[in-house]
Amino acid sequence: PLVPDGLQVWLTPILVLLLGNILWVGLVTISQKRLDTLLGNSSVMHMGYIFLAIAALIAVPGNTLAAPAAVVLMFAHGISIALLFGLADRIERSTGSLDLSDMGGLAKSAPSMAFLFGIAAMASIGLPGLANFSGEILVFLSAFQNYVPADGLGPVQIACILAIWGVVISAVYILRAYRNIFQGPAVKSTEKAADLTLIDHIPAVLLILALLAVGIYPNLLLNLLQP
Repeated sequence: PLVPDGLQVWLTPILVLLLGNILWVGLVTISQKRLDTLLGNSSVMHMGYIFLAIAALIAVPGNTLAAPAAVVLMFAHGISIALLFGLADRIERSTGSLDLSDMGGLAKSAPSMAFLFGIAAMASIGLPGLANFSGEILVFLSAFQNYVPADGLGPVQIACILAIWGVVISAVYILRAYRNIFQGPAVKSTEKAADLTLIDHIPAVLLILALLAVGIYPNLLLNLLQP
């Protein structure tokens, strides 16, 4: 009874909740003091964009971009957050802590870790050329599919404009975390930290290749979604 017509009644609450996901949880993420809780909250935040695509499909049932956008972003976020959590585990093993206040200068002793974490961080905030950008831009385009300027902005378009601020929030928390962990002078916990081993590199590089492949050529995934 809820799919698809019944969801029309719930469109406004869905829009309010997804904006809460993006903006409110984004601000909560900025306030986190540990890398693991920061990444966990950022994952919750990005679910709001997936629900924005779902809202676009509810508003216009014939929306051809909405479902592929949601799938691409689910794939991209799943890959990037797995990479970030995997590297966070290595950071904790090397330094004994995930508190951002205990970190600093890790790039000096673990340059490979810093490089790979940097790529994952750029994917998380939607840098062009990586899969998250493909998913997010499709979500934003799906919100404006069949939009008629003469009719004015609808609720989905207004929610989309507000949701774009989440990209700014993402940049704030992930770049600040990167700076706190890898930049600046080394501290006691990081000055002799071990870098990634060859075995550690293999899964990380495979995940980055997946992000690059879908980011540069999204049709690799989109073609699989055609009926």
